[in-house]
Amino acid sequence: MVKMKGLSRGFVWWPNIDKDTEGAVRNCEECQELANNPACAPLHRWEYPSFPWQRLHIDFAGPVQGKMLMVVIDAHSKWPEIFLLKKLLARYTICLPAWDSLTKLYQTVHI
Repeated sequence: MVKMKGLSRGFVWWPNIDKDTEGAVRNCEECQELANNPACAPLHRWEYPSFPWQRLHIDFAGPVQGKMLMVVIDAHSKWPEIFLLKKLLARYTICLPAWDSLTKLYQTVHI
């Protein structure tokens, strides 16, 4: 609709042209059929991991009492591991003391 209003204002003008253009578009059946309706993306289901620590879900939460939380959940067992971070910076995320012990459990590490 924005594009159509811009085009119409480029060729003609009258008071309330935007309002009239919006009304014309809303009442036009062909315009509604051709409206920009993006197709729905197909759902992708993750395969269930064969064993623990094969796939992890990692997210950040917070701030909680001034600290950030890094939440790591094993997709197989649903086991949560939660790490306190001073700040949400890469150096605090990668250099966690417990991170080394967790990476030994992973099938493959991708950072």
